Amino acid sequence: MNKKLARIMSISLALILCMVLAVPTLALGGSSGVSTSIKVPVYLIMDKDAHVPQTTINYTVTSATPPDVASDEFVISAGIMDGVAGATGSVQFIDDQETNVSGENLPGGSTDKKYAETEIEVDFSAVEFTEPGVYRYAITESAPEAGLPAGVTLADPATKYIDVYVERADDAVDTLTIQGVFLINSNDTIKANGSTGSDAGQFAKGSGFENLYGTYDLTIGKNVSGNQASRNKYFQVTVTIIGGANTDSYDVVVNSEYETNPETISVNAGAGAAVFWLKHGETITVQGLPSGAQYMVSENPDGYTATYGVTVDGESAVAAGTSGSTYINNDGLNGNTVVTFDNNRAGTVPTGILLTVAPFAVLMLVGIVGAALIIKKKSKSM
Repeated sequence: MNKKLARIMSISLALILCMVLAVPTLALGGSSGVSTSIKVPVYLIMDKDAHVPQTTINYTVTSATPPDVASDEFVISAGIMDGVAGATGSVQFIDDQETNVSGENLPGGSTDKKYAETEIEVDFSAVEFTEPGVYRYAITESAPEAGLPAGVTLADPATKYIDVYVERADDAVDTLTIQGVFLINSNDTIKANGSTGSDAGQFAKGSGFENLYGTYDLTIGKNVSGNQASRNKYFQVTVTIIGGANTDSYDVVVNSEYETNPETISVNAGAGAAVFWLKHGETITVQGLPSGAQYMVSENPDGYTATYGVTVDGESAVAAGTSGSTYINNDGLNGNTVVTFDNNRAGTVPTGILLTVAPFAVLMLVGIVGAALIIKKKSKSM
């Protein structure tokens, strides 16, 4: 009986020893249920009609020098870089990316926009922190070496901050654990009190990088005028888009009865073109062109006299062609634009010819009437 009891006590003692030895190991990665990493959202916000452009954005995590401001209960120190996973890298948005694209719950509360979302993950579990306190890091967005696509601008500000809260695991054990990792918007923002809760009222939490993709619509219209013009005639119009990523495509809203007008324009090697057919009163609208994109619109007037007018955001004409059938915008789109081509064919009735033949026509008429009377008289005498 004593041997059995001794065996049970030995096994229990061994289990307790294992649990004690396991505590410091668990503490190295943070207390149970507390994440040692952070996922920073990266948004690309655009009009609902725009396609997601092929975009690469670089990011870098560095040690941030904290402001010279006293905290209530925390010491704020510059972050320790050794062991930070995901300190550099990039995120990508892909053309026609539909995952996580929605007009709901949009950052900023806009209802006429949509966004694509990805994320940056930064892990601090392998960092050897030396003292309790708050360790501050700066995370910064930047454009790739090749530059950003037309219309894409980085978030303002392009730098946010990550605070890592480190505490002593136990008063009796000299072991440090991560108690929380938070994204904040400003280097001047510090914790207002000693709580490590997630209440947004305690400090200015960051919502991620809100990058913008500015786009405009380009509308091409047709007007036919003149007393010799046919309003049922179709004219060939070619639209060429210059700029954007090689795989970008743009939707076209077609207000035309012509059955084979394309509904998209695809850009390859930095340029794309499409041919449309329009008659009087018809239009096509290329949606979601990037801000600054260059374009050219040309038509075949087919014997008509062609002129054009251009308006931007409904304002008075910003360009006009008194003679010609091609409009080239080298400055790029800077607003919703309408280019209207007018095809005119007019003629004058040659009234001088009628006056010239009038006397002869009268004489001929008199002769015919006279001949008819003579024939009628002879018929009666017979």
